Amino acid sequence: AKNIVSYREENGRFTDRKQLKKVSKLGPKAFEQCAGFLRITDGKNILDNTSVHPESYDAAKMLLSECGFKDISSDGLKNLDEAVNKHGLKSLAQKLDIGVPTLKDIIKEENIVYKKTPVLTDNVMHYCPGCSHGVVHKLVAEVIEEMGIQDKTIGVSPVGCSVLAYNYLDIDWAEAAHGRAPAVATGISRVHPDRYVFTYQGDGDLASIGCGEIMHACSRGENIVVIFINNAIYGMTGGQMAPTTLLGQVTATTPYGRDAKLNGFPMKLTELLAQLDGTCYVTRQSVHTPANVRKTKAAIRKAFENTRKDKGVSFVEVVSTCNSGWKVTPVEANKWMVENMFPKYPLGDIKDI
Repeated sequence: AKNIVSYREENGRFTDRKQLKKVSKLGPKAFEQCAGFLRITDGKNILDNTSVHPESYDAAKMLLSECGFKDISSDGLKNLDEAVNKHGLKSLAQKLDIGVPTLKDIIKEENIVYKKTPVLTDNVMHYCPGCSHGVVHKLVAEVIEEMGIQDKTIGVSPVGCSVLAYNYLDIDWAEAAHGRAPAVATGISRVHPDRYVFTYQGDGDLASIGCGEIMHACSRGENIVVIFINNAIYGMTGGQMAPTTLLGQVTATTPYGRDAKLNGFPMKLTELLAQLDGTCYVTRQSVHTPANVRKTKAAIRKAFENTRKDKGVSFVEVVSTCNSGWKVTPVEANKWMVENMFPKYPLGDIKDI
């Protein structure tokens, strides 16, 4: 184990199980015996993150193909046991010339790398390719499932790109007028104090037309969760300047870049809300890398858990991209966000009591 850690520190993260053969003193025999227990979480081959032994990879590929899955992916491993049972375990083993024990090992529940949460519907999302909304929706849905609160959660979505969020998360929803989600959530939470109530809002909605609502909800300490998507622009309405638009940033309404003398300065609303006594948890996260996705999910989970403690508003900002509004590719949008938005909107917890 020490040699594996040392190799990783010297050469970086493993991307392939075959790299294990290069580890000092591991040896071919040890690799053959233990490779199935050593998972490569960020590997190029999704089977490297399962207990399926490399010797059985070809068998796994044949099995997926026989069961009608097009490729080895998370979808290829999802519900594989059902497909195998439908075809018949013994008949499949005989047809593919695979031993029944090997076949059972491949379809074990622990080998499922990823399975879509049932809280997410099967509706195709309308968001632009590269948009951060879909990732955050997934995280909210996964937290709701893991906490077992699907029948106790009520979401509030206002006007903006997320106006159709009710199409994607299978929970109870209420629609709010532009910027008024915190006010609507206040009423729902007070009438149904046993429910998990959250708003899902963009920066144009929350920081601009809804600035008064969020300020007073946080000042009152309402028992709600607020998820704030900050992409520094009005996304749905054509890419106009938002309160969070950076100085010099070009938008439809600032074609020469935001000018402080003419348009004012970018609003760091999250820092302002952290100063109010009614907020218990205020954090700023992102979803542009796997590590950041995990951190954001943990933040959303903590925010929902705070609801049961009746501590006040939990506010989770997610610094996001809008490649359509910024007129760049998704990859360029992530790079621009890191280089320009993070210095103004640094990631991390701001308040946690």
